[in-house]
Amino acid sequence: MKNYVKRIAATAVMTAVCLGATMQIGLPAVAYEIKEAADAPVMMTVNGVEIRKGEYAQHFNYVKTQMENMYGMGPYIWSMQPDAEQSLVASTDEVCMLASIAAAKFHELGLELGADKAWEYKSFQKE
Repeated sequence: MKNYVKRIAATAVMTAVCLGATMQIGLPAVAYEIKEAADAPVMMTVNGVEIRKGEYAQHFNYVKTQMENMYGMGPYIWSMQPDAEQSLVASTDEVCMLASIAAAKFHELGLELGADKAWEYKSFQKE
């Protein structure tokens, strides 16, 4: 009986660790500018800055993963929640807007943050 309880506890801990790693590994918690080809389709414009398809797709995937893990429903959220898709698009638009504004402020202040520095800051943040 004791081994059975230990196995259940170990399974619960491993599941929690895997779910936590999924969210932590995905993207850095800081906004950074994504360089993209100039001929990519424009998805939206924020303060005159064009958000192209590749950048929008990265933000879309990040928000989608967040929503799936937040409610613990995984991919079933899209069939069980009727407004989930509209929330996903609205949240992605908001994340794109915030990332674009953060990048513009960085440039105004003369700062630069690339993807490599973002990962460095993320690892520093964990310590």
